[in-house]
Amino acid sequence: MNLTQAMADVLRDLRISVEMSQVDLAKQMHQAPSTYSRKEAGDVTISVADIYAFCGVLKTTPQDFLALVDMKLAQLREENELKKKYE
Repeated sequence: MNLTQAMADVLRDLRISVEMSQVDLAKQMHQAPSTYSRKEAGDVTISVADIYAFCGVLKTTPQDFLALVDMKLAQLREENELKKKYE
Protein backbone atom coordinates (compact mmCIF):
# COMPACT_ATOMS: atom_id res chain seq x y z
CA MET A 1 0.00 0.00 0.00
CA ASN A 2 1.29 3.42 -0.85
CA LEU A 3 0.90 6.75 0.89
CA THR A 4 -2.02 7.85 -1.30
CA GLN A 5 -4.00 4.71 -0.50
CA ALA A 6 -3.19 4.95 3.23
CA MET A 7 -4.44 8.55 3.26
CA ALA A 8 -7.58 7.50 1.40
CA ASP A 9 -8.24 4.68 3.86
CA VAL A 10 -7.86 6.99 6.86
CA LEU A 11 -10.12 9.55 5.22
CA ARG A 12 -12.80 6.90 4.64
CA ASP A 13 -12.49 5.62 8.23
CA LEU A 14 -12.83 9.14 9.65
CA ARG A 15 -15.85 9.90 7.45
CA ILE A 16 -17.55 6.69 8.50
CA SER A 17 -16.76 7.34 12.17
CA VAL A 18 -18.80 10.55 12.05
CA GLU A 19 -21.59 8.78 10.12
CA MET A 20 -21.32 11.02 7.08
CA SER A 21 -21.95 9.92 3.51
CA GLN A 22 -19.51 10.62 0.70
CA VAL A 23 -22.11 12.89 -0.89
CA ASP A 24 -22.60 14.93 2.29
CA LEU A 25 -18.87 15.35 2.81
CA ALA A 26 -18.35 16.34 -0.82
CA LYS A 27 -21.11 18.96 -0.54
CA GLN A 28 -19.58 20.45 2.60
CA MET A 29 -16.21 20.62 0.84
CA HIS A 30 -17.76 22.18 -2.28
CA GLN A 31 -16.60 19.29 -4.45
CA ALA A 32 -18.44 17.06 -6.86
CA PRO A 33 -19.25 13.71 -5.23
CA SER A 34 -17.36 11.94 -8.02
CA THR A 35 -14.23 14.00 -7.29
CA TYR A 36 -14.41 13.17 -3.60
CA SER A 37 -15.08 9.51 -4.35
CA ARG A 38 -11.91 9.26 -6.46
CA LYS A 39 -9.88 10.75 -3.60
CA GLU A 40 -11.35 8.33 -1.07
CA ALA A 41 -10.73 5.41 -3.42
CA GLY A 42 -7.06 6.38 -3.67
CA ASP A 43 -7.34 7.01 -7.40
CA VAL A 44 -5.97 10.55 -7.11
CA THR A 45 -3.49 12.19 -4.77
CA ILE A 46 -4.88 14.05 -1.77
CA SER A 47 -3.37 17.53 -1.58
CA VAL A 48 -2.41 19.48 1.52
CA ALA A 49 -5.35 21.81 0.82
CA ASP A 50 -7.63 18.75 0.72
CA ILE A 51 -6.28 17.56 4.08
CA TYR A 52 -7.08 20.91 5.69
CA ALA A 53 -10.56 20.95 4.13
CA PHE A 54 -11.33 17.36 5.18
CA CYS A 55 -10.12 18.02 8.70
CA GLY A 56 -12.25 21.14 9.00
CA VAL A 57 -15.39 19.25 8.06
CA LEU A 58 -14.52 16.12 10.04
CA LYS A 59 -13.58 18.09 13.17
CA THR A 60 -10.01 16.85 13.44
CA THR A 61 -6.61 18.38 12.89
CA PRO A 62 -4.18 17.82 10.02
CA GLN A 63 -1.65 16.61 12.61
CA ASP A 64 -4.06 13.96 13.91
CA PHE A 65 -4.98 12.95 10.35
CA LEU A 66 -1.31 12.49 9.41
CA ALA A 67 -0.61 10.62 12.65
CA LEU A 68 -3.37 8.16 11.70
CA VAL A 69 -1.86 7.82 8.22
CA ASP A 70 1.54 7.12 9.77
CA MET A 71 0.04 4.44 12.04
CA LYS A 72 -1.74 2.86 9.06
CA LEU A 73 1.52 2.70 7.08
CA ALA A 74 3.39 1.20 10.06
CA GLN A 75 0.67 -1.42 10.52
CA LEU A 76 0.83 -2.38 6.86
CA ARG A 77 4.63 -2.60 6.89
CA GLU A 78 4.44 -4.93 9.90
CA GLU A 79 1.81 -7.10 8.20
CA ASN A 80 3.95 -7.32 5.06
CA GLU A 81 7.00 -8.33 7.09
CA LEU A 82 5.03 -11.09 8.82
CA LYS A 83 3.74 -12.38 5.48
CA LYS A 84 7.28 -12.51 4.09
CA LYS A 85 8.50 -14.30 7.22
CA TYR A 86 6.00 -17.13 6.81
CA GLU A 87 6.08 -17.53 3.04
